[in-house]
Amino acid sequence: MGSCEILSGALRDVPVTGHRRVGRAQRLCIAGWLGLLVTAGWAVPTPAETLRLDPMETKDSLERAWYAPAPSLDVRVARTRSAALEVGVWNLDGAARALVGDAFPEPAIERSRAALALAPDLPLAHLAHAQAHWQAHRPLPATAALVSSVLAIPRHPEAAPWFAGNALVLLAAALVSGAGVCLLLAAAWALPHMSHDLGDWIPRRNLPEFARAAVLASLLLVPIALGEGVFGLVLAAAVVAAWGYRGRRRWAVITAAGLLWVGLFPVLGLGTRVLTGLQTDAVARAALASLRGVGSPMDLPLLESAAQVDPLAGWALARRSVRRGELADAHALYERLLAQRPNDPALMNDAANVHLERGHLEPALALYRRAADLSDSAVPRFNLAQTHGRAFDVESLANALAEAQEVDAALVAELSQLPGARIDGIVAGLPVPREWIWERALASGQGEALASALRAPWVPGVLGRGSSTSALGLVLALSAGGLLARGMPRSSGCSQCGRRICGRCDPSQNGFVGSSCSDCARLFQRSEASGRSRARAQRIRALATRRRRLAGLAWTASLALPGAAGFLAGRPLLGLLGALSFGLAASMAAFPTGIVPDPLLMGDAARWAALGVAALSILTYGAVVTWSIRLWGGR
Repeated sequence: MGSCEILSGALRDVPVTGHRRVGRAQRLCIAGWLGLLVTAGWAVPTPAETLRLDPMETKDSLERAWYAPAPSLDVRVARTRSAALEVGVWNLDGAARALVGDAFPEPAIERSRAALALAPDLPLAHLAHAQAHWQAHRPLPATAALVSSVLAIPRHPEAAPWFAGNALVLLAAALVSGAGVCLLLAAAWALPHMSHDLGDWIPRRNLPEFARAAVLASLLLVPIALGEGVFGLVLAAAVVAAWGYRGRRRWAVITAAGLLWVGLFPVLGLGTRVLTGLQTDAVARAALASLRGVGSPMDLPLLESAAQVDPLAGWALARRSVRRGELADAHALYERLLAQRPNDPALMNDAANVHLERGHLEPALALYRRAADLSDSAVPRFNLAQTHGRAFDVESLANALAEAQEVDAALVAELSQLPGARIDGIVAGLPVPREWIWERALASGQGEALASALRAPWVPGVLGRGSSTSALGLVLALSAGGLLARGMPRSSGCSQCGRRICGRCDPSQNGFVGSSCSDCARLFQRSEASGRSRARAQRIRALATRRRRLAGLAWTASLALPGAAGFLAGRPLLGLLGALSFGLAASMAAFPTGIVPDPLLMGDAARWAALGVAALSILTYGAVVTWSIRLWGGR
């Protein structure tokens, strides 16, 4: 066993809370045991000496650890996990996928547990563990593992961009469909009144109602005739909706138009950029494969040509050199990387590991201290404790180990319990920072081609050529509707009987616009003579019957047309929320595994996550419909 591993194991039982310093008697005792154990440990052959497998001589440390003979799967996994953590590989996806398959004879529960040990952030491994528990008739552990598979998605460095890109594209689809439906419904509610009022602008005012509606419909179809497609129809609907809604209700129309534009351009563009960023970046793909320990020899020339200007490629080469024992090359690469990114704690920690492997304790201590100050991880602090152990500085070791345990006691326990991969103990590397991967995912401009292809069926014309052009079209449409509302007096409908209220057509309706017609106002607000009480009661019963019939139609329309319930209740913002929630549920249900195939990372975890979002959206939609119907019934 290694000296640092022995010492850290001996110190695990030493209290590290309260008084941070170890007593003098304890220091003497630990130092005595340390001397004896290190003396004994030097006589033990190193793992490299015990292997001596000719086929493995050309392979790196991860391959030696995985392919060397082992008495059991647990021994192989523990040995490989130890070697992986030393070089900063926290998720051995390839080995985990092999374990999840049928390549090993062990039972499924043992293979899935081993896969989780090698790749704790791989959603596919958690899902396989859930399936193994389910096959063993353990529903509670299976459910917990299923939830863990979904929660692991944001932790995995490559599954997170894939899932986020697909989620953003589906969110864009929900925004476009929900906002578009909302604008069309708003126009449908305002269209009968606009077609009636349009007659005042036509020379022959006795033009029939259906003819006025036909004239207006022909005007609304002009953008489609000009080749603007569905977006052109929505623009025409925005004109009618902006005309028909006044005051605070008009903000629902403006919000819907804004969300439509946001979904078509910023959200869709961001989603496709994240989705295709890593896939179209050959250097990033090669570097990430090498950092996971599964790089291809064909990627080496690409990484070497890009290493001078690309820190990710340089880091991949540096870790490859460490795995192959080429420490001088790794040191030179880390020196150049630290000159490019002097404040990156992961690079400092890796460079310190190389210094420590070469026997340079002072530079390693300095880098570990800086990394510990800049990082919220327990790894640099644990490595600092290991380095103090090699320097026989027991007091500093105890203090650094105490700080590491305060940050993450579980991680320190895991690192302390792993079998030693070196005679001098374990020092772990940090995983590739997520911000590095997100920088590469967002830096690519290749996603715009996919965004344009997805946008083309909905915005095929001139308005779809750019975000500014489409935004200008929406602003002009809303402005035109507002100007028409100022120049055209608007009729309305009676909230009781549905009769049209228009002071121009029926002067007796003046003063009743926007609420109830004159007959309903007299019926409900003025007392009648006793001789006419029977007629009044019959009229009220007829209106009540009409209202019940409309309530049934309202429920049907609300369930069949997303957002219709909000407009029936006179709350267009509720209608917008209902349309958006229904659109999100439909998008997630239609594409539960995303629009781009899973790169063997997710399994069914993405499907469960998407169905969970769809279920929440459906619950939201049901709540909106119920609330809207109650509001409609109370009017």
